[in-house]
Amino acid sequence: MRSRDRDVRDGLVDFEKLQAMRGKLLAQRGDDLEREPLLFIPRMAQQLPQGRRRQLLRRGAELPVRRLSETLIAQYEKQRAGEVSAFTVANELTILRHMLRFGRRWGYLDQVPEIDMPKKREPRERYLEEAEIGQLLKACRASRNPYLAAIVTLALNTGMRKGETLGLEWPRVDLSTSRLTLYKTKSGKPRGIPVNRAVYDVLVALEPEPERRQGFVFARRDGAAWGQVRTAFTSALKAAAITGFRFHDLRHTFASHFMMRGGSLYDLKEILGHSDIKMTMRYAHLSPAHLRAGVDALDGLTASTDASGTETIAARACPVPAGEQL
Repeated sequence: MRSRDRDVRDGLVDFEKLQAMRGKLLAQRGDDLEREPLLFIPRMAQQLPQGRRRQLLRRGAELPVRRLSETLIAQYEKQRAGEVSAFTVANELTILRHMLRFGRRWGYLDQVPEIDMPKKREPRERYLEEAEIGQLLKACRASRNPYLAAIVTLALNTGMRKGETLGLEWPRVDLSTSRLTLYKTKSGKPRGIPVNRAVYDVLVALEPEPERRQGFVFARRDGAAWGQVRTAFTSALKAAAITGFRFHDLRHTFASHFMMRGGSLYDLKEILGHSDIKMTMRYAHLSPAHLRAGVDALDGLTASTDASGTETIAARACPVPAGEQL
């Protein structure tokens, strides 16, 4: 069972917005709860991300919350399981469960229906090898999007999420101390990110004059944030012949190579902004090729003889009993 704080950290529930809804809901419900339509779900759903809000409203917009039974929730889960992944279904049910808990707390429900959460599949482990990174950056530099190469370079070298990268502002960039400071994060907590040479060069190239570093780093002519890069990024992946890859996997690529090059789990946790080390473990895995290289380094450790035919320590430690043959 997930705690409220865990769901808030994972971005599934905006607790502050839900709390702000409390006064409005209580003012609208009246004294007679039985006569009130209690369309609690659509009111609460307005505080959710658009995609999740759409699914909940499509199936519960006209449903009084007191009529929402375990059977109806199970039917919803079964229907959605045939449309999306178990991960998505679990996230939607987590949101619904929290909405219902708030409803009980605020007097709309006597009890919350039991919700059986589907088991989520293991997280993706897709990241780019070094050769693929070179291919992708080459394709990004050839893109018609003037910022794509810089955006991907930042993501690969900082582990920032797409929203954090595209929303980066110059006042949050301190090149004198080689540090980025993010305030609009998924966890809601500020975090600092060190700047390496690749990021430094990209940022200086974007705006060589320090006095002109104002507003968004990736800005349109009117000063607004650049927006999405989905089309340009998808085209670059196609040009680089890279499949099964999403923008968020750039974050996974950063974390994987960070660990393969000797980084520590604690440092990675701080850079990625994870509140729980268990989340960092997902990004800390090493590639099979890297593990094989590590094992290959042990070749010869347990050989029975050296090049001159002299018995080694391993052979002496495990002598063959008399009368037996290898």
